[in-house]
Amino acid sequence: MVLIDAQCIPCILHVRARELSKYISDRRSRVEFMSKLAVDIANYAPNDMNIAEIATRSFRKLKEYVGDNDPYIKEKEIANEVAERILKNIGKEKLNNFSFLLKLATIGNSIDFGVLGYEFSVENVLEELKKAVFRINDESKLLKYLDKSKTLVYLLDNAGEAVFDRELIRFIAKKYRKMRIYVVVKSGSFQNDITFNEALRLGFLNIGDNVMLLETGTDASSIFLDEITSELLNILVSSDLIIAKGMAHYEYLGSKDFKLKKNIVFMLKAKCSVIASSLDTGLGEYVIKFVANINN
Repeated sequence: MVLIDAQCIPCILHVRARELSKYISDRRSRVEFMSKLAVDIANYAPNDMNIAEIATRSFRKLKEYVGDNDPYIKEKEIANEVAERILKNIGKEKLNNFSFLLKLATIGNSIDFGVLGYEFSVENVLEELKKAVFRINDESKLLKYLDKSKTLVYLLDNAGEAVFDRELIRFIAKKYRKMRIYVVVKSGSFQNDITFNEALRLGFLNIGDNVMLLETGTDASSIFLDEITSELLNILVSSDLIIAKGMAHYEYLGSKDFKLKKNIVFMLKAKCSVIASSLDTGLGEYVIKFVANINN
């Protein structure tokens, strides 16, 4: 189970302050907003409110204050463009290799602007692939469950990363033609996470006849059960397997707030010590972790 830690609070506040500085030049206005945001977090964090929910709440307040519904739109466009260029330089043989695509999609989770003290350039993805440490790699378990699953839910995360996810999903859809695959993406913006309209532009509707692109119906950082559409909730309930990309999905699906008992594969980079400790892995290491019938 993932619980909020004292380190999570300055992390969230630092990221919001950095975002705020892009829009507001007046020092007093920035201090006033951040002070109010700190008080808001202080009212919820002691009650063990989920990390992903606090981050979502604070980002919503930031968007409202600066009057921008998508503060990372330019960064996301660049990340997607660079990821597409990287993909073109990868040989077809590798793009037909499940193990390679699985690692590539996981390393794509390196592209993140929302963690204190963490920086990564999308141009470094292929170099990262050569040196990446996968402390947990449950590829064999994932394959076992893919073989017997009729429905798969794939939760997208960051822009840029989603380009590599698309190719992994394409491979799965081609290999398991009778499987129904639901690719889930946010309806509104959360940091540099990909949104529904951006996924459309990346061609997620053209992956395969057995692939369906679904909106969450919300701009939350994860699939909060009290916010998502009834259609998505029903699909989650009936799904055989969930692939969840990124730390926010791990923070929520790995908490007591996620009430569904599901088979989940978490694919992410441990970008902070709180997540690394929770996964019993090193900071900066990668994880492909299968959890059977998760029940928080």
